[in-house]
Formats: sequence, C-alpha cells, structure tokens
Amino acid sequence: MLKPNIMGWLTYFPNECNHSIISMNHTVSGSISIDERSLEIKDSTGYLEKDWGTSFPREYVWVQANDWDNSSVVFSYATVPILGRYARGFFLVLHHEGEEYRFSSIEGSRISGFSVSQDSFSAVIREKDMEITIKAKQSNPVELSSPERGEMKSHIKESLDGTLELLLKSKGADAISLYSKRATIDVNFVV
Repeated sequence: MLKPNIMGWLTYFPNECNHSIISMNHTVSGSISIDERSLEIKDSTGYLEKDWGTSFPREYVWVQANDWDNSSVVFSYATVPILGRYARGFFLVLHHEGEEYRFSSIEGSRISGFSVSQDSFSAVIREKDMEITIKAKQSNPVELSSPERGEMKSHIKESLDGTLELLLKSKGADAISLYSKRATIDVNFVV
C-alpha cells in the first residue's frame, strides 16, 4: 500500500506528473511500417514506463539503459510541486543478475553529490553501506514536445544513444560496474 509504484506514498497526493515503471527488461518482436518501409524487430530488449498528469517536473534528469545481458537501470532526479511548494526527489532501480537494488529519497536514500550541464549529469547516491555513482551524457539529442499545464506546449531534449557509466560499491569495494553507449537520457535542469 505504501509502494503502489516507483513514486511510493507520493502517489496518493495530487501530482502534476505521475510516473510508473511497467517493465525494465522484456523481449520485443514485431514490425514497424513507416510509409512504404517496413522494419522487422526480432527478440529485441524493451523498456516500458508511463507518465500521466498535466505537466512534467519543473526540472529533471532521467536515464535508462538495458542493453546488457543481465542488467537494467533507470534513474531520475526531479524538482516537483508538492502541497504548494517544490521539493527535489529521486529514484534509482537497478536489476543485476537476478537481484534488484532500489534507492529513493522517499525510502531514506540520499544524494551526496550531483552536477549537471546542458547535456550531461552525474550523481552519487548513498544508502547504508552502499554507494552508487552514475554518469550520463547525451549524444545527438532531439527536441520533443512535453506537457505544461495540460497542453503540449513545452519542449524537452532526449537522446537515444547517450553514454552511461554506473558503479555500485558495497562496503567500500566495487561490486557492480556497467557501461553503455545506448542509454536514453533526458536533461531538463536549470544550469
């Protein structure tokens, strides 16, 4: 009841933007037809999430990657309105070799370092004896329409082929190290 989705108990408050992760790693097969061109998709890896509400967060970063054999990750850090004020919060979910690691501000994890530029960001997240460092950089971002007060009149930039570095340390020792050149990355933060 306290964790109906990745937003935890915040789901029960009126939110301008709601977020839910449906699947971080599933098999996709089928075809896509555009005009007279058809593309076949066979045994590819998929990721599925949903957002609903009237606006995206005031500022946020987001990254997702799942192009490893046994790992997938999603991370977001955002400034969102809550009860008439703005607050920053984050979540990170890492699936690695059958284990799930969850970190979020509403569950007691904390960000001990964060930096952002126009096309990249890095964050250090701590919880108990674990520390995760994540670095993401966009490549070839495209502009997409996004919601603002119920209308698609704002814009974000998203990259489908960015780089992602992730290092999880447990009790000070390197436990998981991942690198991807196919990360999906949004950077929409006041620099």
